[in-house]
Amino acid sequence: MKKRKGIARKLHKWPGLIVAFFLLFFSVSGVFLNHRNLISNTDIPRKWIPSSYNFDNWNLATARASFTSSGGQTFLYGNSGIWKTDSLFSHFSDFTKGLPQSADRLKTYAMEEYKGVMYAGTHYGLYAFNDGWQKIKLPVDEQRIVDLKAMKNTLYVLTRSHVLRRIPGMQELYEVVELPAPEGYKKELSLFKTLWDVHSGEFLGLPGRLFVDLMGIVTFILSLTGIIFFLNPRFRKKIKSYRNNNFSKKLTRYSLHYHNWLGNYTFVFIGIIALTGMFLRPPLLIPIANTTVPVIPYTHYDSPNPWFDMLRAMLHDEGKGEVLFSTTEGMYRIDDSFTGEMEKFTTQPVVSVMGITVFEKLASGDYLVGSFSGLHRWMPARHYVYDLINQQPAGRGRGIGNPFGGTAVAGFVVDANGNPFLFDYDRGVGAMGHNARFGEMPEELSKNGRISLWNTSLEVHTGRIYSAILGSFYILIVPITGLVTLMVLISGYIIYQKRYKRKNLKKPDK
Repeated sequence: MKKRKGIARKLHKWPGLIVAFFLLFFSVSGVFLNHRNLISNTDIPRKWIPSSYNFDNWNLATARASFTSSGGQTFLYGNSGIWKTDSLFSHFSDFTKGLPQSADRLKTYAMEEYKGVMYAGTHYGLYAFNDGWQKIKLPVDEQRIVDLKAMKNTLYVLTRSHVLRRIPGMQELYEVVELPAPEGYKKELSLFKTLWDVHSGEFLGLPGRLFVDLMGIVTFILSLTGIIFFLNPRFRKKIKSYRNNNFSKKLTRYSLHYHNWLGNYTFVFIGIIALTGMFLRPPLLIPIANTTVPVIPYTHYDSPNPWFDMLRAMLHDEGKGEVLFSTTEGMYRIDDSFTGEMEKFTTQPVVSVMGITVFEKLASGDYLVGSFSGLHRWMPARHYVYDLINQQPAGRGRGIGNPFGGTAVAGFVVDANGNPFLFDYDRGVGAMGHNARFGEMPEELSKNGRISLWNTSLEVHTGRIYSAILGSFYILIVPITGLVTLMVLISGYIIYQKRYKRKNLKKPDK
């Protein structure tokens, strides 16, 4: 019994002390991540965080694509907002008048023109330009716009769950286009999304998120009280002023009391959060990336919409009379009147689990597809996928496992002379097979760049913030922290129960 207790103490004490420092940051960042809308207007200077997060050479998805209006004006857009430029991308000026100016709310995913009016799709809504950007009310609660397409004399707006169509007329009114369920549709969800929803509490909506927030606060308290209980007695022994300090003694006693009490009643819930979090990042993400499970009944994914949170990009192929959709479940097509069936392509392009970043038509039936797994030419009718980075044929549908390939493609543009430029997420913009130059980033980005509090929290919560110290080994932070946390929780519960039962046995009968 004593030996087992001694092992439990060792498994709880030293690993717990180490993991507590990480859990302090994981718990706070997790609470922030659960409430993006509330903190979306809060930014911090990028110079406050590691230099790898500085804007340089259009890196970090500051630019995704370009758009040229019917009047010949060219714009570059991405995570940094919208920039007016020239056809050779040599100089840039801010074009975000009317848009919210926080870093998170400036993120722009699409631009389009319809009947002489420019539109922009951002992370927080659809905007039309009229001497400044003006927000447009949509008939759905979802505001994240992932794509825009003007086709067949109509403007279409794509969110992550709906296709919206502009109703003809002077007013900006939109209606939902009902996409049919694909053949053989089952109400299933990827295991990744299911674990994500459990980890964040989102599967129960706001009450679920608030409960996970509470567990985050408890985790912070457990970590802090554990550190205090470990360090405070050692300070008292070494520092004379501490030895007879009643406050110091009470702090240690109360830290132990609340550490034990909170841990005893919450260790199961915190353990579930730790376990699910381990599988949301590589390497444990890779084996579950293609696994599907039934949708949990009565959760927000239990929706009558078969495309709920699945749509990511759309493309119109006039020659074939089809609209192509990039979804979390692969590529689909439907006729451009939206009256047929949603048919899944038998040959799929290579797309990272992180999502598509480039989707353009080279010719009818010939498409350019980019993601963090690289840049590929995709010709589905010929069952052909070609890796444009490595200049070799690519496997069909590969890349859905490993989120990152050799080149994490964040965007792609072509200048007026036909010179293509590729935006790598880390390295920034680079020429593809030519010597033309791309313009320098504006100083307000390169010198005074900001990052949202939400994105900062994401970097902390995923462990990427430690890459400045650990390099590529940062990827092990989340799974190792999760495993150690489970071990510390279980060993702590064993220690507490043994001590609690022993005290009860010593109590005299009444």
